[in-house]
This record gives sequence, structure tokens and C-alpha cells, in this order.
Amino acid sequence: MQKHLEDYAPPAGKWGFINDKGEIAIGAKYDDVRPFTEGLAAVVDRGLWGYINSKGESVIETSYMKAHPFVNGLARVRGSTGLVGLINVKNDTITPLIYHEIGSPKAGLYPVTLNRKKGIINEKNKIVIDILYDDVKIVYPTLFAVKNNEKFEIIDEKGKAILANVSRVRSNGIIQIGNKWGAIDAAGDFIIDPKEENIYSGSFEKYIVKRGKAYGLLNTNDLTWNRMSNSRIRYLGSNRFGIKREGKYFLTDENGKVLFDQGCDAIYAFSEGVAAYCQNEVWGYIDVEGKVIVEPVFVLPWKSSESKVRFLAQGGFGFHDTNGRLVIEPRFEDVRDFSEGLAAYMVE
Repeated sequence: MQKHLEDYAPPAGKWGFINDKGEIAIGAKYDDVRPFTEGLAAVVDRGLWGYINSKGESVIETSYMKAHPFVNGLARVRGSTGLVGLINVKNDTITPLIYHEIGSPKAGLYPVTLNRKKGIINEKNKIVIDILYDDVKIVYPTLFAVKNNEKFEIIDEKGKAILANVSRVRSNGIIQIGNKWGAIDAAGDFIIDPKEENIYSGSFEKYIVKRGKAYGLLNTNDLTWNRMSNSRIRYLGSNRFGIKREGKYFLTDENGKVLFDQGCDAIYAFSEGVAAYCQNEVWGYIDVEGKVIVEPVFVLPWKSSESKVRFLAQGGFGFHDTNGRLVIEPRFEDVRDFSEGLAAYMVE
């Protein structure tokens, strides 16, 4: 801890929080902050992290080397020894601070690292997957990929081997065996046989599958493959896809119907029904039907959060809503996304 404090260099700016009207809710006095979750926000003061409530009152004193937002009543914190554990909103220790790392939770499960070996624990500090492996991935809440040496093995929560010799693992059960790709369900059964050239996550029950030089959607219900493009397809959420043709991106539905026919340099994923798109190095926003909400005028894009999108203008950072209407004047030196009605702002 002493070395951490000696090496700590405070940033030039200070952070606080504004409300949805742009009014100062919590003054800018912290070196850094994290978004509010479950009524609390992690803040750092002179190198140490703690938690405040929405009134700006200290709830958990600044005593940790690192602190993350609360998820399902628990937060990951790094203590004075440099090791990590889990605490609740009362600052009770739920998981002892004994791990070198604890990863982000998924379905109440946490990847942990101890003495360079990895495993999985749950929210009650019960070991789900023994801490024995070089790498561990949560495939589904009851299915895991564990690795020692060069290959992954798929096992269930009881440690029973389901599948061996897996080279790579992606989200939604996508796996590589040899040089071919397939996908498995939560029981470990193949829903796509491992014979495809490549597979990427798509919409519900549909995966982006490459065959030859073409990309299309494979429906796992009837295994029909709908060719969509000769270039890589990106899933953008909300059952929408970005397809690249002749160097430009177009918005389509799952059947390949073009919804936004203005060629874009880039299209970002949808958030709260809107997506950023780039033309000639400036950014605008479209809805899921391809309707332009905001013409390209911004130098940088951000996602929508609580129906507000931050933007940078000559006067500083501000927010517009998902219809493009100005809601908070651009007057802040920096801001972050809204969460639980509050957004972080910075002053130098």
C-alpha cells in the first residue's frame, strides 16, 4: 500500500456528477469516479478508492487500492496487500481478499486468478471450477472451457469432460476444433457441427457463418444458411447487421434487406435503439429502421445511455437525446455516460 501511495500521481482534473438537467449534483472533488450502480459509485481520493451515495455522502471510506461498480450487491476491490476480493454494500467481506485477480461477473460467476492459476467462484465464495488451469472461460452458466497447455476442454460444473481438443472459444458457444468452427448449446451438444470456415455471434438463434468467400446467417432451428455478403458481417444488436460492400457499410435486417442505403465509413452497435454512423470523418445517428436521427456533425461518437448521448462541441461536452434534441448544453470539459440519473463530469 505504501508504495502505491508513493507512486500515485493525481490527475490534472477533478470529477463529480451532474443530474439529468445538467445541474451539479456532487461537486468535482475526486481524482476519478465510476458510474453509479445499485445506489453507489466508486470514487478515488488521494490514491485510495471508496464509495459514495447519490447525495455525495461517503458510505464506504476510501481505503482500497482499486474498486469496481457493484453488481448484484457485490463489488470487486483490491486491498492494501494488492490482493482482490468481494464486498457487499455494507463493506462486509464476502470473498476474502486473497486473489491476484477477479474478473467481471457473468451470471453470478467470477473468474479468479491465484498464483497464476485460474478457476471460477460464485457469489457465495464457493469454488465452482477448481483453481488449477492456465485459462478458464465461462461458456454458459453451467458449462466452462478450461485450458492447460495448448488446448481447451469443455467441462460441466461438476468437472465432467464434455468435449476435448478445442482450439479457441468465443461467446454464445462458438468453438474451434482443428481449423473448423462450430457451436454448442448449454448442454454441450452441437447446434452447428464443427465444419464451418468461421462463425461469429449473431442475433437470437442465428449465427454469422462464413462459407467460401461469402458470409450469411445460419438459423440453428432448421440449419438454413442465408447468404448476405461477400464481405464480413457485423452484428449490431436489435436484430440489425452492418454489411460491407465496395468499401462502405450498410445497415440491413436479418434477411439482408438494406435499411440505410447511404454508404458509411463505419456503423457502431445499437444502444437504446440508436447507432452512430460515420460519413466523411464526422458522425451522426440512425434508428433501427435506418432513419437518420442526427445528421453527421460530430467529431466523435458515443452510445446512448438513459436516452442521452454525449457529444463534443466548441463549448465543451454536452448531451442530446435519442431524437437529437439538445438536453444539456455543451459546457463541460469532459463527461461520461448517465447511470441511475447521474453522469460524471470533469473540471481542471
